[in-house]
Amino acid sequence: MNHHVDLNRFKYELALKKWQADCRKRMAQRYPTIEFDADHWLLKGVIATNSRDFSFIPALRAFADKHPSYSKVLRCLVAETVLGEKIKDIRDYVRRLRVIQLAPSDSMFDLDYADLHSIETTALHRARKKPSTAQRTLVSLSQLDKILDTIATKGVIPRLRYRMKSETRQELNSLRKYYVTQSRQAKTAALDRMIEALNEAFNALFANDPRLSSGDRVAIATMGLGLCAPSRINEILCLSVDDYVSVDDYAQRVADKEADTLHAAHQMLLITMKGSKGAQWSAKPVLDFMIELFHYCLKVILDHGKRSRMLVEWYQHHPNQLYLPPELEHLRYTNLTARSLSYIMGLSVQDGDSSQHMAKHLMTRSGIRRFKVPNPETKCGTSATMSVVDAVRWDDIEPILLNKVHTALENCRIVTAVNHYTGDLAKMLFLFDHDASHYMPGAIKYDFLKRRLKQTTAERQYVKQPTLFEKLRITMPIDGVTQIAEINTHDPRRWLTTMALTYGEKLSNVLINKWANRLSVAQLWHYDFRSAETNAAAGALPVPHELTELSKGLTSCRKLEDKYGPRIDIVTVHDAGISGTTLDAISAAIEDRPIARTGEQIIIIYPTWYGFCSHQHHEKPCRAYTSCLPCNNNHLVKGHPPTNDRTRVRSIELHSAILNIVEQTIIIYNREIADDQNTLAQHVSHLVERGLTPTKMTDELIARFHEIKHLVKDTVLKNMLHEAFIAAGYVEKLDNPMYMNGALMKYHNPTHHAAPGVERALDAHGGHEQIGLERLAMIEKYPQFAPTTRGLKDQQHLIAPDDDNNEQGGSEDTDYE
Repeated sequence: MNHHVDLNRFKYELALKKWQADCRKRMAQRYPTIEFDADHWLLKGVIATNSRDFSFIPALRAFADKHPSYSKVLRCLVAETVLGEKIKDIRDYVRRLRVIQLAPSDSMFDLDYADLHSIETTALHRARKKPSTAQRTLVSLSQLDKILDTIATKGVIPRLRYRMKSETRQELNSLRKYYVTQSRQAKTAALDRMIEALNEAFNALFANDPRLSSGDRVAIATMGLGLCAPSRINEILCLSVDDYVSVDDYAQRVADKEADTLHAAHQMLLITMKGSKGAQWSAKPVLDFMIELFHYCLKVILDHGKRSRMLVEWYQHHPNQLYLPPELEHLRYTNLTARSLSYIMGLSVQDGDSSQHMAKHLMTRSGIRRFKVPNPETKCGTSATMSVVDAVRWDDIEPILLNKVHTALENCRIVTAVNHYTGDLAKMLFLFDHDASHYMPGAIKYDFLKRRLKQTTAERQYVKQPTLFEKLRITMPIDGVTQIAEINTHDPRRWLTTMALTYGEKLSNVLINKWANRLSVAQLWHYDFRSAETNAAAGALPVPHELTELSKGLTSCRKLEDKYGPRIDIVTVHDAGISGTTLDAISAAIEDRPIARTGEQIIIIYPTWYGFCSHQHHEKPCRAYTSCLPCNNNHLVKGHPPTNDRTRVRSIELHSAILNIVEQTIIIYNREIADDQNTLAQHVSHLVERGLTPTKMTDELIARFHEIKHLVKDTVLKNMLHEAFIAAGYVEKLDNPMYMNGALMKYHNPTHHAAPGVERALDAHGGHEQIGLERLAMIEKYPQFAPTTRGLKDQQHLIAPDDDNNEQGGSEDTDYE
């Protein structure tokens, strides 16, 4: 019986098999130690990006209810990423790929546009429920088109062009911003309380509080190192014992103070730390008042790693010989019972329950031959209850213990899943003596340190030991509720950066960023937890102390004027004929007389390269980071040689630069290498037909700038032509004898001033022209708001006649008949 065959599906399945075979072959050739079909890929130290080892199990579990084609495509995509050696964090990349699992279609081969829209809808719905995933969802959906294009290129699916809806992108951005705002507000409110709780823990450390275990003491000391300079925890855990240098400056002590003639006048301590997130090794200065704490914390950490450091040094010199302390050296090359083996594993003749349990478990493992020997006497000399006990040969047990030791030596370097210590292991700062397995060296891991400071609800289910804050009963208020204190390992870095931004008046953002060894200044925002009030105070303009004396003088003059100046009375006149004016006339008078606008302000003229600037920089800084020539606030005085000469030189430079562009344009036209040869031919022909040389063409472009500026698409060329037009105009007037020395020249350009952001905002709204049109439309709709011009009229006839000049001679008592 014949069956219908879907040729497209058959083609896609065949393409996937070919892709799998190709990836398997290339992975075997490039990385022979990595098995393509294995669930775990050991990538650490193998690929160029030094990525961490990767496990497919979580991803395969997510695609368990899907067609096998999904997991096969996932494995091929990961292989292409590893072979490309461009992405370091493979796990983060796979998280983006897992968005495909939201497709309702059972098979990868059946993927269509409806599935893509379903993926987008489902992902958005999940982000609404959990805003913390909005950022990851946004990145995953943004990368989905590239992933689909890669799969389609291999012929596994048809070409599907996907683009996220603008509404979805906008909502995801809103959810992301909402989550960031809420989390930052919560962190801002709790950050100081966390540092205060850590301070209480330091007090317990200084007092040798018996409630603190060795791990707790090292955890507090580690946080102390984090408070000396803003650092990530992996940078601290990768320190060696000599990764710091102290620089001392000495000065002569005053003779009558103390007997010593020299004293330390200044001390600086630098910590050399590895960089992370792309940064290189860098030296970080420790705060001066934290140097003593740095040495104290260093001593605490070293004291709790002495045994491990001794073991590392031993195995560096004797890699094939098991270490035994002097009191146990007699056990070497002898038959070992469970008790003697526990002595070796505990490095002591003191019995320990954990050592005995591990010794018995080790003796019962397969591959070790056991035999009976007489039970030796106990350490107290009394007889044992059993006459014979099991024993093993030294040669059988030593290789097993050595293998465990060498594995532990390698594990000591793994401080986090991604970061490994790469220096001399004997000099690793964070070697740590664990309570179990004394014969093996240990080190502080990030997970261990994190759980000493804070534990999630899920971690409390399997972590038996409480946090150090629980042991010390240190609490802190959060949203009005008192709870057990907690702190993250990254919080000291956030707090130090915030304090530097708040109180580091002489520290720029670049210096603070350099102190923390961050690559980008843009990352500084993520560590700025200042309150809105603090940011507002920091953004206020500083008081110009240089003008204090002038301000005091003006204040004194004002007081004298109030005391001795003429008094002003307000008189209400009803029917008197008084001539008035209008606000338009007053405004025109103010514009004509600039001194009227200044009042009692202090007017400062700032010299510029081409004259002087009337913008008051001490009140509001200039934001126009361009040439001063086109600025509306720039003024040029004829007869001032330095500024006049610079203007002439600038005019020549601009003319030469534009001439070079014109000549290059002609060369491009002649060689026919322009992108749009026809349009370029029209421009060149228009100039050549008029018989213009390149120099005359340049003069024509500069002189007719305002006629052609709307035709120039290149912003850089347009600004250059504009500045050349202004410079040429200045030079023309400087060379014109009609203008005398001392003449004040200014280029009226109201759209170019010290606040270009205002003009950009106006341009986004349509510019001054659009605002004028809207104003006219409003007046047309509401005529009552239209301005009216009353003008000035001669109304002297309304003034009543005055008889003072018409007095008659003689006395007022004279009576004429």
